[in-house]
Amino acid sequence: MKLHLNEQLILTAWSRGLAGASQRLARRAWWVLQDRSMTRSAVTGGGAWANAVEAHKWVLNFHAMGLVGLVDAPRGGRPMLHAQAVQDAQERLSDIEESRFAEIQAVKLDQIKDLTRQEREALWRQSRSKGQTLVRATNGKTLPLSVPHELRDVLAVVLIKHLKILAFFENSENYWSSLAGEWVGVPVVKRGQLGESEINRSSLLSSLALDVQEAKTTKKTNTRAKWMIARAMDQIEQVAAQYPLKVSVSVIFDLDEPLTFIALLQALRAKNLWAFQTSRMSGLLKELHIYPFEKKWGLAVQTILATQLAGVGANVLGQFQDLLTLNRKGEFCWVREPDAGNGK
Repeated sequence: MKLHLNEQLILTAWSRGLAGASQRLARRAWWVLQDRSMTRSAVTGGGAWANAVEAHKWVLNFHAMGLVGLVDAPRGGRPMLHAQAVQDAQERLSDIEESRFAEIQAVKLDQIKDLTRQEREALWRQSRSKGQTLVRATNGKTLPLSVPHELRDVLAVVLIKHLKILAFFENSENYWSSLAGEWVGVPVVKRGQLGESEINRSSLLSSLALDVQEAKTTKKTNTRAKWMIARAMDQIEQVAAQYPLKVSVSVIFDLDEPLTFIALLQALRAKNLWAFQTSRMSGLLKELHIYPFEKKWGLAVQTILATQLAGVGANVLGQFQDLLTLNRKGEFCWVREPDAGNGK
């Protein structure tokens, strides 16, 4: 199997223990790279492969899932304690899942605040094992922002310092008539600057042109980024589950700061969004594209938009590309929302 240039770059970095690779991940990447040059007898004979059966399994995973197949799925950790209390909390949380996400997060905190520390840890471990992320969402609210008609196939945009996620919903006009979306985690200072009339006529493009960041610690910034990624991934999972093979995801990540990217791959695997050959489970996504960068990532955005939004006019596409690649200081997350009713 011929490797894509991006895959070969990432695998080479991983095989050398770089780009955040653990010893296990480095070994798996090395196996995939060697698979193209080593004969079957060399594999079955052990030697450099050490464990040919295990090596063969991970090579198959890579051929089925790409880079996602080489990472470990999130683990649940220690056996869950206080099972009944955790089950009760999960049942209370499930009752409000249809609410808006910012409200969900606020209620989640209210619902679990009465649990003991051990009970909360048990709940969080179980959530992580399912690819879910429960983090404190206290760094902003949401603003309703529509998407321009020509960009209606854009499903989600996440722009944080070392990771960018662009998701697309193919032919979305066949399923959703509304162009509504939400700007997630908007700082309070931002809401104060925008009047109600400005909010109502704002769109994805106008929000991308703004960049206001509240002063916060690195720890708060990282928590905010995790929450935004989790919010976008939840929306991608929900849409992909309802419309299989209609959603495409492109991920751009910094090779020098790769840990968030590896965590994202683990979430993709836990959510079964990508095909998993060894369990014979088909993935929900149509495509997953990964682009590493070191300093500049504008070319990756240009490639993604040209592929996913080929029919969009040059003026709108160029404006969208320019706004995406602004050297912003704050994090940004926007997700498109389904119709209030059943849509078309």
